[in-house]
Amino acid sequence: MAGVGAALLILNAVVKPLHALTGTMGRLANREMSTEIPGTARQDELGAMARAVQVFKDNMIEADRLAAVEAAEQQAKLRRAQAVERLLTGFENSSTAALRTVAAAASELDATAHSMSAMAQQTSTQATVVASAAEQTSANVQTVATATEEMASSIREIGTQIARSARSGRSGCRSRGSNWPFPRWRWRRSGRWRWSVRRPTPRRSPGCWSAAPLPTCCARWRPTPMRPLPRCAGRPSTNSRSR
Repeated sequence: MAGVGAALLILNAVVKPLHALTGTMGRLANREMSTEIPGTARQDELGAMARAVQVFKDNMIEADRLAAVEAAEQQAKLRRAQAVERLLTGFENSSTAALRTVAAAASELDATAHSMSAMAQQTSTQATVVASAAEQTSANVQTVATATEEMASSIREIGTQIARSARSGRSGCRSRGSNWPFPRWRWRRSGRWRWSVRRPTPRRSPGCWSAAPLPTCCARWRPTPMRPLPRCAGRPSTNSRSR
């Protein structure tokens, strides 16, 4: 009986606490941190083991907390990294678009510069052509002015020669007198004195006189009957009337 009692005592004092501590450690291994550690107040070896399990539990809880903090920090770092990456991506896209815009503007500016250079060359060429045309026009105007002056000089010379010829004709008219074919009194067969002029006629009839045309100085005279005699032509004498 003593042996049975001792066995029961050992069973109640050692085996059951060990079995409870073993179950607690199993639950802790499954991350059941709400599990209570039995026997931590005991002063024997089982109490020491229970306190050791309690320390293990506390360390696991702290490790989980630190892991959670580290995970939160990692999440924050990840979020910051993602934000920085988004910013960098946006900046890269904006920079690329800006560079493309600047490149397009530079190309357009280059094309505009080439166009302006071509227009400047064309304007210079047109200005040269206009200057040449202006010089040619000026030369033509000078030529026309010279020709006009020469024509005016020729006209003045012709006028001078005509005036000189007229003066010569008038002086010849006065000097030659009755020998020049001027209008004068003529005796007609009708028995009357008439004022007549010698004119060339295609046929000669009785009583008509034939002579050369009137000179320029006497072209103003017409065979008007009974017109007074000019100074260069005298009246017929008595001898000519008797004839």
